[in-house]
Amino acid sequence: DGAARERDEAKERLKHRLNESAMLGELQKKLDEGSREMAELVKEVEAAKAVSHAEKMEMMRERDKARKAEVEATAAVSRFGALQDELSRLKERSREAEDARDQASDALKRATSQNAALEVALEDARR
Repeated sequence: DGAARERDEAKERLKHRLNESAMLGELQKKLDEGSREMAELVKEVEAAKAVSHAEKMEMMRERDKARKAEVEATAAVSRFGALQDELSRLKERSREAEDARDQASDALKRATSQNAALEVALEDARR
């Protein structure tokens, strides 16, 4: 009777250990699966970091291009202003040249008229 009870207790302990062993096996499988998932997540994070870095570098290149374009635009505006100033000076010189031409034309007309008057006077004096 005592031996049967010991045997039953031994069977119970064995079943209990088998259950623990099975549970440990399941836990090991879950741990392995978790490790695989963690490794995949680490790869995804690394890939995201690489993409983020590439995007950051692209943004920096775009910012540099924008700065360069801004400098070029500023220089172009400056050149345009200088050209406008030069155009104004040329227009003023053109007006001055027109005035001088008009004065020369008036002087030529007066000289021609005086020449004609002198020729008439000369003809009259010869007679």
